[in-house]
Amino acid sequence: SFSFVMRRTLRASTICARMKGGLLPPELPVQTRRAPEPVDVCWSVLSVPPASQVVFTLLSFVATAALFLFWGSLVAFVSSLVSLSTLSSIVNTIAPNAANPIRDL
Repeated sequence: SFSFVMRRTLRASTICARMKGGLLPPELPVQTRRAPEPVDVCWSVLSVPPASQVVFTLLSFVATAALFLFWGSLVAFVSSLVSLSTLSSIVNTIAPNAANPIRDL
């Protein structure tokens, strides 16, 4: 037998998700309705062809790898700018006669 589970409120869905069986609490009214027959469901709209699944999987792997590479290079660049030796050389070039608080560390 087939069924669809629908909940009208977030609270009802949370209560159902936390239940491990047993009786339903009185504040959660339950209605049972017949689900549509499997023949009546338009399965062609719900299914994804296998070729598309492979393409989507490959695209997600490529996008994830690109994000990791981009993020890693960005973090490496910013961390090289933030090192104490780089900051002290930048401060010396900007104001060579001013006191350098980084050098005093």
